[in-house]
Amino acid sequence: MDLSDRLAELEQRYERLQGEMASPDVARDHDRLRRLGKDLSELASALVTYPQILLNVRVRERADYMKVPAIADCIRLVEGQVDGHGRVLIRYSGTEPLLRIMIEGKDDAQIKGWAEEIAAAVRAHLA
Repeated sequence: MDLSDRLAELEQRYERLQGEMASPDVARDHDRLRRLGKDLSELASALVTYPQILLNVRVRERADYMKVPAIADCIRLVEGQVDGHGRVLIRYSGTEPLLRIMIEGKDDAQIKGWAEEIAAAVRAHLA
């Protein structure tokens, strides 16, 4: 293999890597849209958005909150209430000693109440 063949091979590898790094999900999603025969704006028009609340609770340690029965029970109860009509996302901050509680749902007052219930359980056991 001479130098020009080697350079051509390296260029092909580089192009393949660029394609892989450009996220195969984008190409796959584009193919799905094309098969559906719809454009993105058509699909987005069917998107339902709900109110969202985010509470941050300062904690003394990053314990596995799902192993604290009072917190786990509260989270499961809220997840059951929201099921199919919103979402519950709870995670630790990557930079601060905070547990982030995010809830989306149909009723703003209701999701605020649920977020406060979870926050109260976290404060009682991890703050």
